[in-house]
Amino acid sequence: MTKSDRPGATRPWRVFLSHTSDLGPFVEAAEAAVTRAGHVPVDMKYFAAEDRPPSDVCAAAVESADVYVLVAGANYGSSVREGPDVSYTEMEFRAAGEAGLPRLAFLLDVPAEPRQRAFRESVTDSGLTAAMVRDPSALETRVYQALIELERRRVPPVWSVPPLRGTEVPRPSLADALVAAVLAPGASSVGVTTGLVGAGGFGKTTVARMVAHRVREYFSGGVVWVTVGEDVEGPELAATITSMARLFDAAAPEVTDPLAAGAALGRAVGDREVLLVIDDVWTRDQVEPFLIGGGRTVRLFTTRQRDVLPEAAARVPVDQMTAGEARLMLSAGLPADLAGETLEATGRWPVLLGLVQGAVRDGVAAGGNPENELRDILQALREGGITVLDIGDEGARSEAVARTVEAGLRRLTSDERSRYLEMAVFGEDVTIPGEVLARLWAHTGGWPAFRSRRFCARLFSLSLLATYRRHPEEAQLHDVIRTYLRHRTADRRAELDRALVDAHRPLAPGGWAELPSDPRYLWTWLPVHL
Repeated sequence: MTKSDRPGATRPWRVFLSHTSDLGPFVEAAEAAVTRAGHVPVDMKYFAAEDRPPSDVCAAAVESADVYVLVAGANYGSSVREGPDVSYTEMEFRAAGEAGLPRLAFLLDVPAEPRQRAFRESVTDSGLTAAMVRDPSALETRVYQALIELERRRVPPVWSVPPLRGTEVPRPSLADALVAAVLAPGASSVGVTTGLVGAGGFGKTTVARMVAHRVREYFSGGVVWVTVGEDVEGPELAATITSMARLFDAAAPEVTDPLAAGAALGRAVGDREVLLVIDDVWTRDQVEPFLIGGGRTVRLFTTRQRDVLPEAAARVPVDQMTAGEARLMLSAGLPADLAGETLEATGRWPVLLGLVQGAVRDGVAAGGNPENELRDILQALREGGITVLDIGDEGARSEAVARTVEAGLRRLTSDERSRYLEMAVFGEDVTIPGEVLARLWAHTGGWPAFRSRRFCARLFSLSLLATYRRHPEEAQLHDVIRTYLRHRTADRRAELDRALVDAHRPLAPGGWAELPSDPRYLWTWLPVHL
């Protein structure tokens, strides 16, 4: 955990008290000061037995705190079992520094033993201003004053970025270029664009997410992520921007005009050093509200439409993966001829590589051989004509998606394919709650909720879903694949909307006016489906 994870003043801080065992009255005084300041003291003496080494327990306790307080007396204290050259107190001090916690140090004005004297000198050498105290009463006053002053000065960073999945393929040259653009002196706006206007699936969002996690420590005010989408405008866009503003100021006003919402966001951010990541913008009207105010704010946009970015924005184009990155995504161990053919067939396009990889993985899980599975997939792509397409052409890319998605769909039964195509009913970049899918598929296919959950997990393993998680249960389609599904079901739009509406009518048997407040998806999207 780093300092960007620390909660703000909306709840009491957890204050970790680090000390040796011979300081009873002083520890009680420090605890009293923490409580008086409205926070919660955390002391290892209160921890229960655990099946872990004490040093791990201590480090975890420090990292889970919000503020670290050191009370250093004359004795160095007991040594860590795994590292006898370091005491528990010194280990906790180091752990607090590595975790980015604010550290408050108080030194008792008494002669110290040699090892403790060396530790106390290292505390002051670390750049901290340590306060000298003589008695418990003085310590209580100084700790209380220090906490109040820290609370006054400290504006906690805001962190709202999708987590990494752990399966991202490193793209070092691209990521390094984007990091340099974001951290450049005077940077205001940075755009992650595609090398081909209008094309998706290159990995813009994935690279932006990896970079957001890399640079968080450089933005003391925090990093915030929002996904816009092609059709978001007017009051809906204003609501999205307002939700960002309220991460910094809970009292940000409710407005329906995007520019007014952007002004509120600029005021809420103020002079904080903040990175705003605005994913998937399509128009200038979507970009402009995010440019208002926030003189020390950096905006990172991802878009397929390069001309919507501010003229002064640094542009980092994202195109095909390098051959090495693409091979890594496919995974090692493939025969050279098959790997080369796969890269040629997919044009090193990440969304296609992910689909091929998912189909191979699914076949292996069913007992197949990786090489044979890949040969079968490539044969299917050859029969569909994908290898004769010009992968550099936008239309060819769309055809490549169709052929590659079809290769994944062949892993599904006829019933499963029907359910998957029904996902075309959902909007772009919409996070789909699991219970909504379960109700839809119960209505159209008679499926129990358990089967729906298992099917979503399968789709995710096939890379036919961009994201899927269980707690809370929700899924999302990649917008390139959603476009393909919309094309496949173009003559069934009304039928699919009607099915989704009918699947949810039992929630409001007396009419939609009786819809309970729980199904938030319906409160947002029911008018669209109606």
